[in-house]
Amino acid sequence: MLPKAHRLTNSEDFRRTVRSGQRSVTPTVVVHSAFDGGDDPARFGVTVSKSVGGSVVRHRVARQIRHGILGRLADVPSGSRWVIRALPAAGIALSAFTDMTLTGESLQTEEAHDPIMSPRCLPQFVHAYLGNTDPRHPYASPVFADYAGLPPLLIQVGEHEIIRDDSCAAAAQARASGVDVTLEVWPGMFHVFPSHEPLLPEGQRAIAQIASFMRAHR
Repeated sequence: MLPKAHRLTNSEDFRRTVRSGQRSVTPTVVVHSAFDGGDDPARFGVTVSKSVGGSVVRHRVARQIRHGILGRLADVPSGSRWVIRALPAAGIALSAFTDMTLTGESLQTEEAHDPIMSPRCLPQFVHAYLGNTDPRHPYASPVFADYAGLPPLLIQVGEHEIIRDDSCAAAAQARASGVDVTLEVWPGMFHVFPSHEPLLPEGQRAIAQIASFMRAHR
């Protein structure tokens, strides 16, 4: 059982993100630039997350783009304070939960094969996470997001996950937006299998792939 504060972190982060677009705040424009930072340590950052955290990675980076260099500059209030920040050099998602409309075919086809997750618990989870927010909101379900301008992505998922199709759909959406995406569907594997790398040869190889990806995008 996870501590209460940990259990609520992703949900509260998501709801604050949605609410922030619904209330008036002191104008601050944060521009997340994909410039070549040379030796700037910020350019060496790689965002990594798993499961629903994979959705959080996407909505955070997508939010940066949406409200940053690809935002509608004509809507920026005069006298706003400008803050320039670099995008992460890349993003990595493991077994990402990216479609909270729960429409992926793998929810049914892999139910008997997934030893970690069950589709019967997901509606309750989605309600606890979203509250009354539309599950098609792109910050909730990145399969509906605009990925244009995002850095390269590595997505790893197991063949027998009930949310396998979430990773596949997110990868397709990102590619359609012109993003460099590496999608790895690992045969016979389950939810967040790289976390079992001390015991699983596949987990060890997946971690090695992650390390190689991170070195390639330093």
